[in-house]
Amino acid sequence: MATVEFAPRSLNEDFEDISEKDENATLRKVQLLATNPEFGKALTGEFVGLRRLTCGRHRIIYRHHRESDTCFILMVGLRMEGDADDVYATAGRLLRAGRLDAAAAQLRAAEERNRKLLEDIKTQISERRGRREAKKPRK
Repeated sequence: MATVEFAPRSLNEDFEDISEKDENATLRKVQLLATNPEFGKALTGEFVGLRRLTCGRHRIIYRHHRESDTCFILMVGLRMEGDADDVYATAGRLLRAGRLDAAAAQLRAAEERNRKLLEDIKTQISERRGRREAKKPRK
């Protein structure tokens, strides 16, 4: 089962303009990613590597990180073709400015730090067990 994480930018900015009804529908759609992270359609062009879910007029743009089996929700917004505030126009601006995928990179970096910390702890425990075994008198 995949983990679903929201980029801080998405939580802090995208959900401000969404009605409660649309927010609930969007969150229900996002829950589908936990069981099937490839559920959304793959995007093309400058958005290669990203996927999208459709929820009424809203689009949920995310990246599935296969190694950690984590879906990073990068952006949620309205599809308004031709409008400067269209979700894809906004995502393109953020992507070119290095702000859209930076959130996913930060989450991956934190995840990697946690993974390394866990490995270090396991190594220390293993070393302690080895020292204890070495101290035990042999019969």
